Amino acid sequence: MDLNDLWQQHKTWLLGILGGLIVFLVANTWISRRFDTTTLDARIARGRAEMRKSYYGSAQRKSAREDSKLLDKERDAVGTMTFFTPRPTFDLAGKGDPTFHYIDTASRVQRDVRQAMDIANVQFGAPQLGMPPNNPVEREELQETLIALDLVDDALARLLEASRAVQSALPDARGLVAVDQIRIEAVSAPRSSGYARRKAPTVDLGTVVRVSMRFHCDPMTLQTYLESCAGSSKQRALLVHELTAKAGDEPGEPMEVRITHEAIVDQEAATRDSAAERGN
Repeated sequence: MDLNDLWQQHKTWLLGILGGLIVFLVANTWISRRFDTTTLDARIARGRAEMRKSYYGSAQRKSAREDSKLLDKERDAVGTMTFFTPRPTFDLAGKGDPTFHYIDTASRVQRDVRQAMDIANVQFGAPQLGMPPNNPVEREELQETLIALDLVDDALARLLEASRAVQSALPDARGLVAVDQIRIEAVSAPRSSGYARRKAPTVDLGTVVRVSMRFHCDPMTLQTYLESCAGSSKQRALLVHELTAKAGDEPGEPMEVRITHEAIVDQEAATRDSAAERGN
């Protein structure tokens, strides 16, 4: 039997073996490429080597530390001009019973302000200074109201001082004529959440205490008062949230002023003080 006879007799079987071999070789090549980890191992090794490298030298690290210190100083400076630090009398820390201190401080400040307005011959229509009719109960509410009272007391003192300064320089000036209304409120700064936070991040300022006043004075007194609200190295700033002024109906009549001040409370400092108070 020659090769031709063998081929004719067994060609189906031989073709099957040849086809299977081809399929095996193709599959083996594909599997080797698909699951071969040699390339992946090499990439991981290169990545680890890159991670061990120092991307910043000592000079860059030193510069970064100096920049960080500078940013800390700038942050503290902005905080000094922005956050409202209550005067010791209006801070509950270390004052014993908070309710007693609140009542005592509120009564004293109301009395002192009324006397100052009487001496300055100012019509005073807000003897309660905007204080709530019912005393707060929670310590946090007591502290927020005392901060508002501190803001009211400071604002009225500066307003009276501005009036005295203007009348001293201009004897014919009207100065501060009347204080009609004072209103205080504590509002929580809104927190952004969900999509709004991702789209436009905001800073959580915590609690913002606002004080609204309506009074009548001449333009020079208002200007002098607003200049004093800007603050200085010796005097804290009083932030102005909103201001409207309306001229008098007749020439020489004082203008009507509506102004809202706000005190932004440093939440980190308040939390530390509260924790220290509980620890004692």
